[in-house]
Formats: sequence, C-alpha cells, structure tokens
Amino acid sequence: MKNRWIDTFGIYESIISAPDATTREKIYREQLYAPWQQMMQMVAMGGQNTDDPFAGAKAWHWLTPDQLTSTPEQMTILQAAHAWERGAAAMQKAVDSFTGDDERIPIEEIEGWLVLAEPMPDRQHDYGYTGGTDFMQPRFVVQY
Repeated sequence: MKNRWIDTFGIYESIISAPDATTREKIYREQLYAPWQQMMQMVAMGGQNTDDPFAGAKAWHWLTPDQLTSTPEQMTILQAAHAWERGAAAMQKAVDSFTGDDERIPIEEIEGWLVLAEPMPDRQHDYGYTGGTDFMQPRFVVQY
C-alpha cells in the first residue's frame, strides 16, 4: 500500500500568491476542487445553487478562492503546529502498520488532504474540524 499525501500547503501558497482572481480560481479549481469533483457534485446537489462552480466546496465549508487573497488565520496556526508534516508522517505510519497485509487489504494507495475550512457554527464541539471520507476511493480529507 502506498501513501499519497497531497501538498495542499503548496497549493494554498500558489492560490494566495496568484496575481488576480481569475488565476486564483483556476488554481483552486484544478488543484483543490477537481480531484474531489465527484464528491463535490453529490454534496452540491443537497440544496446548494448548482450554478455556483464551488457549491460543493461551500457545502463542505472549504475556504474558496475569494477567501484566499491573503494567508488565512487557519493556515498560519496549522503551519505553526507543523500540521502538514505531521499529517504526512501519520499517514505513512498508518500505511507502514499494514505492511504484509496486501492480500487481505487490496488497496494500492491511500490519499490524504489537509484542507482549510470555516468551522461549522452549529457544531461547536468539533473545534473547527469539518472533515470527511471519500467513499468513492480510499482517501481522507481533514478540514480545519
């Protein structure tokens, strides 16, 4: 089993440093939104305006390109806590713990994402976590 940890920190840096809104939206759409397109379409259908190209991201409370014109507080806090490095290490540790079980667990690769999101105000005891699992394929998204 392989571990694929997505460098969302680098993606966010690219979005934030983009010269204009069009470029920010393009990077966001291609690098953050598109890989989750199938799941995003499903959650967007839950009452969101489907004409909005980022309806699924909004349903999951992800920060959208218009909120990424400067470094958001969540990103600064997570960077200070080494969240991206710790997430990558935790995913690798999880994969390593299943070494030798390839026949019993026929999953070739797992994928992990750390995505910036707005805390859900109606779920105060989640402390900002709004993550999910993609049941279409083995990957996890942790959203703070």
